[in-house]
Amino acid sequence: MNVYAINNDPGCLRGGMALDIVATHILLGKARVEMESLLGTPDGTTSDEPYYELGQCSGLGWHDSILQVYFHDGSQVADTEILRHQP
Repeated sequence: MNVYAINNDPGCLRGGMALDIVATHILLGKARVEMESLLGTPDGTTSDEPYYELGQCSGLGWHDSILQVYFHDGSQVADTEILRHQP
């Protein structure tokens, strides 16, 4: 899958990575320690759920975006999505 064809961005690697994570569900079922091993320490949290900043490169136009990660019972990744960042 060519993520750059989806977001029409020829050089934003973190946005492409986030699109791939959401499309492939690669984080689903992983523990927080496994997620952080793959992605590093989260940039912040919203409602106690971690997120990673993507900048303006996630396919949502010229708005800062985040990769939001949701956990089931705080133990395993249940879902991921790309959202506009609301600081």
